[in-house]
Amino acid sequence: MEKYEITIITKEPFDTAHGKDTKDTPVKKEIESLGGKILNVQSLGQKQMAYQIKKETAGFYTVITLEIDPTKVLELNKKFGLKQEILRHLILVAKAAKTEVPRVRKEVVETKTITPEVEEKPKEEIPEPLQEPVE
Repeated sequence: MEKYEITIITKEPFDTAHGKDTKDTPVKKEIESLGGKILNVQSLGQKQMAYQIKKETAGFYTVITLEIDPTKVLELNKKFGLKQEILRHLILVAKAAKTEVPRVRKEVVETKTITPEVEEKPKEEIPEPLQEPVE
């Protein structure tokens, strides 16, 4: 058995869809009929959708974490597609990938401000005006 996460969008809240008892919901019945075990149900509340789905502009989002045999996932996907109360659903494998995050070393870069060396020009001597002898 593998862990899966199912996100569903329904017209009504998931917990109150068919009675007050959450065990009566058709989604839970389908999962348990295929030998799956529900681990966690998390309601994300009602949200507006970017576009209409089956003439609905808002839906109740619910995330269900479950364990089920991988060979039964395709059948569960088909059954969810036929349910009228489910607007959309998405089934994902809940395995966390074990990857090492490479550590980034910060290198210290020395920066030097380069100022252009300007050669001092010798001050030009202004020649004195020539005086003509007065006669």
